Amino acid sequence: DGLIHPPPAQRPGFVRDGITLMAQAGHRQRLWLEIARTPDELAYGLMKLKEMPGTDGMIFIMQQPQPVNFWMKDTLMPLDMLFIDASGTIIRIAAEAEPGSERYISSFRPTKAVLEIPGGMAERWDIKVGDKLLYKDFQ
Repeated sequence: DGLIHPPPAQRPGFVRDGITLMAQAGHRQRLWLEIARTPDELAYGLMKLKEMPGTDGMIFIMQQPQPVNFWMKDTLMPLDMLFIDASGTIIRIAAEAEPGSERYISSFRPTKAVLEIPGGMAERWDIKVGDKLLYKDFQ
């Protein structure tokens, strides 16, 4: 159904990895992200965290590209959501998503991954639609 459903009882143990963001403007940003792949990890995400360093975040990687809807229920800090296609290209940015909101934030298009970073970082790093993530899951 494309929805990320309510979390399990406790936060799963996520794998962390480095991912490079390549801006069209020519600069690179290295991010250290928790990787969410399993249904429980995809559902739980960054819920319950109160803060995150500026180069940290989480990437939700779908098995197959599909339109997705996220929400901020039980998320305690504002986040920027970057929706990414199968090639690693950012196709939509939802900036400063409101903590605790149950409003759906949609990709509107088939999405391979969603990158969540602290709210305001996309603007601070001058991230734009069309920028790319370099990581093994993208073609």
